[in-house]
Order: sequence, then structure tokens, then C-alpha cells
Amino acid sequence: LSHFFGRVCRPRRRMAASALATRAIRGLAKMRMSTSSAAARGKATKAAGGCVAVVYISEGKDAVVMDELESTAERACAKHGARVVNVFRDVEYNRTGFTLGVRLDVGEVDAAGPLGAVATILAERALSLVDLREHAATHPRCGVVDHISCHVVGDTDAGVAVALAHRIGAHIGEHLSVPVLLYGAASAKKKGLADLRRAHGYFRETAGAGGWAGAHFVEGGF
Repeated sequence: LSHFFGRVCRPRRRMAASALATRAIRGLAKMRMSTSSAAARGKATKAAGGCVAVVYISEGKDAVVMDELESTAERACAKHGARVVNVFRDVEYNRTGFTLGVRLDVGEVDAAGPLGAVATILAERALSLVDLREHAATHPRCGVVDHISCHVVGDTDAGVAVALAHRIGAHIGEHLSVPVLLYGAASAKKKGLADLRRAHGYFRETAGAGGWAGAHFVEGGF
């Protein structure tokens, strides 16, 4: 069982993942500027920013599984025109964060296409490889794909991240039959992440003091 929490992070409260994505997007711009085409150089200098999806998977210890997930993310990014900005394996928390980014030029608004495709491919592969019933960690978690946060970078409109969260959530819910909870600007009721987590027992320890183990159950369901 896995659960997804869609989020939009407003510019003034961006996470470190957004800073990493900004550097990556600048790198893509420089790569484009290296061409001899003046038109290409002009387009590259007009980059408005981009969009980021950070996918948190409840696995950080099994090197074989994590290598496969990283390879999956890299292949999907190469196919859909996105980029793996950063992968942080947290062994103690038994949790890994995949920061995926896409650069958007002025006027471009479709991050939901490439990033949505990569995030859902990664989520589907994680669901096939990780069994939460055998998972134990010192960090709370609700599912195999525990959290996917969506951020805008630079001058990109926040609505791009909202559309991305909606697209990822719809695919995971409809095609993978996994419960989905949206929060922040992506939520119709604008509920915060912490409020949703408390309501669904996210912080309830299941393996003694300071620990979580096995499948997560929600009283009364979703």
C-alpha cells in the first residue's frame, strides 16, 4: 500500500530541493548557450525558471533496489526531457528523495507533461520493488511512495506546480489504484501537509519509541 501527498511550495518557502533544481536548470541554459546559433543563445537567456518534483520513496538501505530506482529515473528523464537533479539516500531514515527538474523558457507552462511522466514511472517502479510490510525506519511514513512535492523555480507561475500535482495524483490514483491526498495550493480545501498527516495517523509510532515498522493502516480508511 502506498500513499501520495501532492504539494505546491510557494516561492517564499522553497525547500533546498528548489535551490538544487535552480543550479541544474542554469546548467541546462548554459548548455544551450554553447551552440553557435544566436537564436538559441537568445532563447536560453530568457529562461524563466522551471519546475521540480521531489519524490520520496520509503527505501534507503537496499542498494540493489535503490540502484534500480535511480536507473529508472535516469532513463525516464532522458526519454521525457527532464533531469535527475539530486538523489539523497538516507540510510537511518530508510528513505530516499529523488529531485526531478525541468527547465522552462518564457511562455512555457507544460511541466506536467515531462515531470509528471517521470514521477509516475518512478512511483510505479517503486511500488513493484518495495514492500512496506517489511519496512522499518526511524522516520514516519504512510506508504511506499510517501510524498511527492511540487515546486516552481524562478519566475515560473505557481499554477504550473498545481497542474503537475494534479496530473501526478490523477495518474497514481486512477491507473495505479493508490489512495491520493492533495494539499497546499493543489488541494481544493487548501489543507496543510501536517494537518493531513495528523488526521491519518502519520506520526503514530508502530515499532516502539521513535520507530515505524510494517504497513500503515488508517482507521476508517481514506
